[in-house]
Amino acid sequence: MIDATLQSDLLTTISGLPEPKQLAVLHFAKALTVPSAPSTLPPGTPGSELLSMLGRWSTNDADVIQNAIELEFEQVDPRDW
Repeated sequence: MIDATLQSDLLTTISGLPEPKQLAVLHFAKALTVPSAPSTLPPGTPGSELLSMLGRWSTNDADVIQNAIELEFEQVDPRDW
């Protein structure tokens, strides 16, 4: 059941939006209820284990890794939420 205060806040906020944005909020909320497919990615490594690698890379190697991560993952997809 939805909390009355949360429901009121949602209705107040959404009612102040133009209809196209209200529909976008509705579609987004419905998308949140769809179960996601299981990940095909292997399990990650806990940060505590990565700490043991601290200092093993040169500054240049760390820069190369950081640049690769930024190029691959730090991009905005305007078609995505």
